[in-house]
Amino acid sequence: MPFSRLAAAGLALLFAAAGCGNPEMGRVSGRITNGGKPVASVEVVFYTPSRPVARGFTDADGRFTLSTRRLNDGAYAGRHKVAVNPSFSGPDASAPEGGGGSVAANVRDLANTPLETEVRAGTMNTCEFDIAVAKAPPQKAAVPK
Repeated sequence: MPFSRLAAAGLALLFAAAGCGNPEMGRVSGRITNGGKPVASVEVVFYTPSRPVARGFTDADGRFTLSTRRLNDGAYAGRHKVAVNPSFSGPDASAPEGGGGSVAANVRDLANTPLETEVRAGTMNTCEFDIAVAKAPPQKAAVPK
């Protein structure tokens, strides 16, 4: 019996050291849309002064989950400026409807973005932002020589 109590105490300590959650952070997930339609393949950045930035990338449905120090650990509590940047990493990154290649300039700049949100510690925070996405200019067809 003494060994099993010691083992249980060791496991509890191990889980605590692994960081099952930071009390100063809140998990964050959300969605980026344009006129209600998902915006895929963009980077979402949350910034608050004196703290590391949190970031995530949207999937095909425009949904994201933020990470700061570990995968999906969220963002530090507080008021955040939110920027949305083209990621150019997904198959839809340059597509006119759903690609991040044409994100409006005002939401890409953390200093001037109109997007803001509050993150509460110790809870799941959800947010949705409807942003402007410029239509890509028409592509000229290649003319064979």
